[in-house]
Amino acid sequence: MCQPRIKMLRKWAKLILLGSAIAPVGLTYAYVAYLQGHLFGSVIACIISFFAIFLAWLFVKIPSNKLSSSELKIVSIETADSENLSFMLLYILPLFENDISSLNWPVTIPAATLFAWVIWSGYGYHFNPVLSFFGWHYFKASTPEGITYILISKQSFCSGKQTLRINQLTEYIVLDLGAKS
Repeated sequence: MCQPRIKMLRKWAKLILLGSAIAPVGLTYAYVAYLQGHLFGSVIACIISFFAIFLAWLFVKIPSNKLSSSELKIVSIETADSENLSFMLLYILPLFENDISSLNWPVTIPAATLFAWVIWSGYGYHFNPVLSFFGWHYFKASTPEGITYILISKQSFCSGKQTLRINQLTEYIVLDLGAKS
């Protein structure tokens, strides 16, 4: 069972990964708002989006130095980066908006809230193209016990059988801190 401090860190991890994964949507809205003369909305969207991206960058930098690490034995590994492509439609969707001021907020806000709640409350993993921009890649790594984790790593893997030094961000998402063997 997780200690309360670790559980809280995992909730923050989910929030940071989710927020930064959808931050490019805010940047696209900022661009569209700017083109349509809504400078204030554009600036606010940029500030929020860049803050979320900065938190994600900071979040993957801190674990290797500040949080405890553990070992994860894996028996197989496969790339999962292709999942990032599904975000592209979400990212460019605001470009199809005729007029940002006519956005249907009574529909948009509940839909976004529902999306965030489903990701927050479930074990769905958070593919994050923003982290890919910083050189991180996603893998599905299976353990000898048959548990599959989403591994976020900067490494390339030639063999599936190895022991990694990791930091567990959420129940099923781990951050590679460097190969152990």
